[in-house]
Amino acid sequence: MKRVAVRIAKIVTGRDVVVSLIRWIPPKASFVKLNTDGVYKKNQIAGFGGVIHGNQGEWLG
Repeated sequence: MKRVAVRIAKIVTGRDVVVSLIRWIPPKASFVKLNTDGVYKKNQIAGFGGVIHGNQGEWLG
């Protein structure tokens, strides 16, 4: 599957790409985990978001 993803990405972008598989690790019991991501462009447009998960992977917000 990873090889297919790399080939498709190279066809689409025309460049070599690096693919990293990342595994989500749940927090300890009675804790939550906040995952965030953001992006910005040179013209000062930005976006961000996040998600909160409980220790069993349930979506909390």
